[in-house]
Amino acid sequence: YIPVPKLDLSELDLFCFGTLAQRGEASRSTLRRLLSGIRCRVFCDVNLRQDFYSKEILEHSLAAADVVKLNDDELPVIASMFGIEPESGAVAKRFGLNTVILTLGPEGCEIWHDGEKFTSPAYPAEVVSTVGAGDAFSAGFLFHCLSGHRIEIAAAEGNRLAAEVAAIPGAF
Repeated sequence: YIPVPKLDLSELDLFCFGTLAQRGEASRSTLRRLLSGIRCRVFCDVNLRQDFYSKEILEHSLAAADVVKLNDDELPVIASMFGIEPESGAVAKRFGLNTVILTLGPEGCEIWHDGEKFTSPAYPAEVVSTVGAGDAFSAGFLFHCLSGHRIEIAAAEGNRLAAEVAAIPGAF
């Protein structure tokens, strides 16, 4: 039930949202209103939980984004839903994305960026809980991108932060 906030959208460097936040009509409507006025880069975190997503929500979300993060369980679902190969580059091409981040759990991540693909290994971690690890990855990755670091550095730092959070029970 997220209402439309009073924001000066012209001052944003990056707008982040997730598909899970759109499970209610009020929040979905708010997000679409905000996205219609945004001129900065847009990051979308795909979260396919229970029945809180649809093809229409995913289509709109991925088309609105410049950068998308999804995991290795979500990729085949999206590929099947949209009739594309289960590859980060195919997702990027289908939705006109600049960057697709595929998180691979203990294997790190794969990044498709500007037509090139590379992998970044995970940091060693004694995994206690994966709750919050994906969000931690996103925060680390985006912080380093916005700070002007190369995307390879941003991916490594995202992996490092995700490993730290995975070692904490329930991300607390």
